[in-house]
Amino acid sequence: AAVTLGYQGDFFNDTVRVGFAWRSQGIMTKFSKYKGFVAEKGSFDIPEVFRAGISFSPFCQWTFAFDYQLIHYAQTRALHNGFDLFSNQLLGSSGGSGFG
Repeated sequence: AAVTLGYQGDFFNDTVRVGFAWRSQGIMTKFSKYKGFVAEKGSFDIPEVFRAGISFSPFCQWTFAFDYQLIHYAQTRALHNGFDLFSNQLLGSSGGSGFG
C-alpha cells in the first residue's frame, strides 16, 4: 500500500504547465521465500518517490518539457545495502547484502 499526491496546473493561457507528485513509501508484505536471501528477512518495500516537471509551449505544435524524479532507495535495505562477499552479515539479516 502507498499513497500518491500530486498537482498539475496551467499558466499563461496554457503556455506553461507545471506539475509535481509525491508517492509515499510502499509497504509490502514480506517475501517469506526470500527471508534468507533479501535483507531485512524478506522485506522488500517500495521506496518513496518525488517527481516534478515543467513544460513550455511557445507555438501550437511545439512543446519543450523537463522532468525530474528522485527515488529514495536508501529507505529500502534490500535495494540500498551493497553486496559484500566478505561481510560478516548474513544475506537475510538487517545489515545483510542487498542489490546495492
